Amino acid sequence: MGRIPIRGLAPQQPENNWPAKAFMGEVVPFQATVFAEGHDILGVDLLLTTPGGVQSKYRMHEVGLGFDRWQVEVLLDLQGTWVYSVQAWKDDWATWLHNAEIKIPAGIDVKLMLLMGMDLLARAVKKDPANRTLTDAAKLMGTKSLSPTERFTVALDPRVSAEIERSPLASL
Repeated sequence: MGRIPIRGLAPQQPENNWPAKAFMGEVVPFQATVFAEGHDILGVDLLLTTPGGVQSKYRMHEVGLGFDRWQVEVLLDLQGTWVYSVQAWKDDWATWLHNAEIKIPAGIDVKLMLLMGMDLLARAVKKDPANRTLTDAAKLMGTKSLSPTERFTVALDPRVSAEIERSPLASL
């Protein structure tokens, strides 16, 4: 078992002796129990391979808070044997954002939280240097002439969140 255990995969037949079955055109709920030590926010993806060998990635979402159960529903539109796996990681951006939303308005560790946010945006820019949304956000968050609240507001921009969601800042 790794640092982020993935257990209780579904769909799966008892004892995993036979493949799960579905009909073509069925929307299938894929589930997994995923957890980790500590308070970091997790990200979980379903990797689904079609009978033709084409792999797709679907973001799974937590089902109820505190149950560590993740799910995504996918339409299976081809006949044949599909293969799936689940991967999980610590979502560095979501964890930082959660902590910053608490600490910065309260005036706790403001400089540290902004530095951490700048580092994360720099990581995002390094992954995609041509992305104007991320490069602009990184510059604005580093602008010392802005107040800490104004600098933090950059991280709350839905465009920044969408870009980071597209290519998450992940760690184990």
